[in-house]
Amino acid sequence: MSPLTAASDRIDQLAQDLRHHKRLYYLGEPAISDAEYDALEDEFRALLDEHPELTPADNPLEEVGAELAGELYADARHEVPMLSLEKATTDAELDAFLERFRGHTFALWPKFDGLSVSVLYRAGRLARAATRGNGEVGQDVTVNVRGGELHGMPEVLPERVDGEVRGEVVMLRSDWRAYNAAHADKPLANPRSAAAGTLLAKDRAKVADRPVTFYAFDLIRLSDGRGQAKLADELTELGFMVEGYAESADPEVIRAYIRRVLDSRREVDYELDGVVIKLLDRAAYEAAGQTSHHPKGAIAFKLAPEVAVTRLLEVDWTPGKTGQLTPRGQVERVFVSGTHIEHVTLHNLAVIAARDIRIGDRIYILRRGDVIPFVSGVVNPAERVGGERVIEPPAACPSCGGPLAIVGASRVVMCENSQGCPAQRLRRLIHWCSRAGADVEGLSEARLEQLIDAGLVSKPSDIYRLGYETLMPDGKARFEGWGERSVRNLLAAIEKSKAVGLRRAIVGWSIPLTSDGTAKRICRHGYESIEQVQAASVEELCEVEDIGPVVARALREFLDQPATQEEIATLRELGISLDVRDEDRPRQARPDSPFAGKTVVITGTLSVERNEFQALLETAGAKASGSVSAKTDYLIAGESAGSKLTKAESLGVPVLTEDQARDMLAPAG
Repeated sequence: MSPLTAASDRIDQLAQDLRHHKRLYYLGEPAISDAEYDALEDEFRALLDEHPELTPADNPLEEVGAELAGELYADARHEVPMLSLEKATTDAELDAFLERFRGHTFALWPKFDGLSVSVLYRAGRLARAATRGNGEVGQDVTVNVRGGELHGMPEVLPERVDGEVRGEVVMLRSDWRAYNAAHADKPLANPRSAAAGTLLAKDRAKVADRPVTFYAFDLIRLSDGRGQAKLADELTELGFMVEGYAESADPEVIRAYIRRVLDSRREVDYELDGVVIKLLDRAAYEAAGQTSHHPKGAIAFKLAPEVAVTRLLEVDWTPGKTGQLTPRGQVERVFVSGTHIEHVTLHNLAVIAARDIRIGDRIYILRRGDVIPFVSGVVNPAERVGGERVIEPPAACPSCGGPLAIVGASRVVMCENSQGCPAQRLRRLIHWCSRAGADVEGLSEARLEQLIDAGLVSKPSDIYRLGYETLMPDGKARFEGWGERSVRNLLAAIEKSKAVGLRRAIVGWSIPLTSDGTAKRICRHGYESIEQVQAASVEELCEVEDIGPVVARALREFLDQPATQEEIATLRELGISLDVRDEDRPRQARPDSPFAGKTVVITGTLSVERNEFQALLETAGAKASGSVSAKTDYLIAGESAGSKLTKAESLGVPVLTEDQARDMLAPAG
């Protein structure tokens, strides 16, 4: 496997893992520590920096929150989007932000580490409470906040206010400790996940049993549009709890406030991970605008990384769907930034060698942004006593016993038994069932493991052979945790997923180097079915936009495997659609479009999601590309455009602003 293939596979795997763990995080049921999640994200960012052309179309780094709509409660669309905040971690980044709005007054408050919530009031009465969700649509949790269960969130205000109050639901450290003392058999992992899990609980009794608190930090009046000159006073007079709020236009005062808050983070009764600095004047804040991800008139100054010392006890290696084995370190339990850490990432053999990390060493655990840990180095190599062990990959795959290979400059460990490895099989099935693939709702990793262990499923086509009698023999659930309703829901979801179509099937098969963007371009090129793609030569596949010989050969090798050909035939027999869906067909351009037949590259931040603007260009007949070359006809440069803009200017490629591009997209006349 080439280094590029290994990088593409790892990016694909990390994107899937990040979405999965982000979803669990927003449910308040994290499966890994904050440190492990951030390590995954750090590795993902580093790979994208090295290979920007492999950036997935649905980049998890550009998602505000987790897509949970419909899983727990009804959708709740925010009247004003609840965006994430741009982060600053250095004084220079903070100074640049303050200088941009020199002379303006800022609202300042601690950045609580809880669950962001929007509460709508109509005529002074609580009408709806909703989580942030993905920023546009959250989950309606009104049923869990009524009845005074949530401290600091009044149901009736002293004024007949039509407005939205935003704040953070937290579990205080003292309440967390008291709850765990009273429930030693089922303690809560940490205050943050406890707050999220409480508010999103299906069992309302759980909400009543757990003490959570709402701290308000913003008020959006929907009726009279009054400013925020006395925001803290307004919120307090309405009955809300406001913590640590301040206002200032003086950069020195703001810096002193940040130091004071961050220095006191171990003394306060709540978890925090920074300070929010936001333009106080509502009109100025709205005039500053926003990107698709964050408002431009606010910033979060994040805590400096926190370092702890512990000992590396052991290293295990877990294979993913592409066969890459990721080393994970087991450490002596240590408390870092509000979370107990027992596992850390070690990235790959190159990182391990560069930092000379050995089993038995005392190591530094770094938690970047007060969210996640990884091994940053050894405390003192001179204190080694001789019992430490050099970290070596296993002699064979721990899942299948198959041979291993070490690939690329990063020395990535790969299992070469792609078809027979149980771990890879499981990860590939998870990917087929994911939203990017066939989207089989309800077929979780745990359920897939049960089906695999029972010998019922080993490849996607097996999923479509499952029936009621198989899962409910004699009317009784075959597996623990399954029931009549869940089985019928699952079978309905499997039936629905038969309409997967060509693009999602290509993605779901986990083909090396073949991203969602690749699959989309294959469909847009005019391929109508998987059989047509099977019949295409490497040279013909290279005619598809942005597909080169390496990607074409990887696709060709996958399709030429007898197991793949047999699987495609079986899926067809079972009624699964592997034909192009209407939404994936080639776009028909206006005959007068100035973009018809032009190659266009987008860089920087636009006012909408990049894939949304790309769809507009494709409708106008443009060919969207990820890299600038002499063949590029236009570069559309948004805010914070980087190296692509520099390259375009050096090549003489015409550069358009978003507004100029929109003017060209507008119908003639």
